[in-house]
Amino acid sequence: MPRTKLPMNTRTVGVLILLLAAIALAGCESKSGQDWKPAAAAARGYVVLSFSGPVNPGPLPKFVQSVAAGEPASVKLVHYTVEGDPILLEAQYDGKEIRYAKDSSMDAFGAGKVVKQVCRGAEMRSGTDGTVYALTGCEGGDVELATLPKLDLPQRVETAAYAAELTLVPEEGTGAYKPVIRNLGDADLVCGVEYAIQKQEFGTWIGISPKENAAFPANQLTLKTGESYEMDSLGGTYDWPPAPGQYRVVKSIELGSTSLRLAAAFKVP
Repeated sequence: MPRTKLPMNTRTVGVLILLLAAIALAGCESKSGQDWKPAAAAARGYVVLSFSGPVNPGPLPKFVQSVAAGEPASVKLVHYTVEGDPILLEAQYDGKEIRYAKDSSMDAFGAGKVVKQVCRGAEMRSGTDGTVYALTGCEGGDVELATLPKLDLPQRVETAAYAAELTLVPEEGTGAYKPVIRNLGDADLVCGVEYAIQKQEFGTWIGISPKENAAFPANQLTLKTGESYEMDSLGGTYDWPPAPGQYRVVKSIELGSTSLRLAAAFKVP
């Protein structure tokens, strides 16, 4: 029995267009409407590369190990622009090749697009600032996914050209600390007033998120020989006390033409 072909009138076409638009919009909202704060993204399985340090880095070494063994695996990462917009990275390995995508569609000041390419392998290697996780044999060259910070950072540096030290001063009545940076050498010490707290987990140091809406002022300091600067209390910027564990305060500084990071450790019983 022959099928009867129904005519598609203007109203039917309009309904179909609206349905397709709604589906497309729902796909966009499912991503842009989510909470991309570090803790929320990490809870959904993302490796979070925040300004205070990585959160949930465990999937990175597992992914590299799976690729080396020829076992299908995937890893998802998120990092942030200066304005706080999330940039999403994803690598999916099917046992033969890796399909990589970088999604900057939520970057208000960026290209706002998804860039894809195919890679052949994955590796972790030692870099200047820590362990580098990268995709290799990609169509556009190697792709660096993340750098996990070095386990060891000095609390004090001293050379013939410069010297500096980071210490923690207990804050009376709160149990928290105030970081203090001191210039002990001849070169000017330049830094901001910000710092980061990291917790030792998964064989590396994991960044701790500050309190919601907490922010450091964008001030820049220049400390001459013998000068020091006491920063805001850890308890003012971060929830205090944090969960028990080994922690460190990390501070970036410049001494002359040399950029350094210092760390001062503390323990929460």
